[in-house]
Amino acid sequence: MSPLIMAIALVLITILIAAGLSFWATSLTINKSSPSGGNSCSEAKFGLYSGSYDTSTSTVFFTLNNIGSVDLTDLKIYFIYSNYTDDKLLEGTLNNNIIKSFEISGVEKDFKQGVIKTQCPGLQLKFTNQNGLLQESS
Repeated sequence: MSPLIMAIALVLITILIAAGLSFWATSLTINKSSPSGGNSCSEAKFGLYSGSYDTSTSTVFFTLNNIGSVDLTDLKIYFIYSNYTDDKLLEGTLNNNIIKSFEISGVEKDFKQGVIKTQCPGLQLKFTNQNGLLQESS
């Protein structure tokens, strides 16, 4: 073989190796720089700080504590009655590490339990109404 063909072959092999290494290095960089869940629902958690139901005004008052590292949006509360469920949208965002109060009027007095859901499919908070006092349940 001539030295010219050997030089061209050596340059082509070097380019192919460099291209392969660059693709491999790019995938490593992407995997390391992508967050492991900074906005992930796996780091979301909230609880019922306090809650009550005023039968004279048909109003539910409750305070939620976002103890996770994710802002919670699309908050919706479901009041469960013996023969149906009523849902209401909660205004605003429950920011991470914040305690926020809510007030919902027009709630019929015979509800026994409820559920609060968020944008995270598996994240919900269940509570019961025990003589006007809302208590978190499992």
